Amino acid sequence: MSKDDELKKQLFSLLKKKDTQELHLFITRRTSDGSCVIASDDKKSICKKLEFKDSVTDSNSFHCENADSARKKCADIGSRVCGPCVSHLYANY
Repeated sequence: MSKDDELKKQLFSLLKKKDTQELHLFITRRTSDGSCVIASDDKKSICKKLEFKDSVTDSNSFHCENADSARKKCADIGSRVCGPCVSHLYANY
């Protein structure tokens, strides 16, 4: 499966690191009841620098968005979003 195909199947949530303005992406999934939960076993952001337990929701946060939507929202927010996390939203050819 190509990275582009993999991205189409994943959902993403953007959360803020407590006590900072940093925003990080997490790979998420929908449960059978429609809740959005962190998909990784280690509960860390894509860049591995933020654990879910150390995150909060703020006005820029979003939950369970597809890659296209997440990419657009992160671009609108700008430099507060972790670069390594955002780079995951782009397929490498």
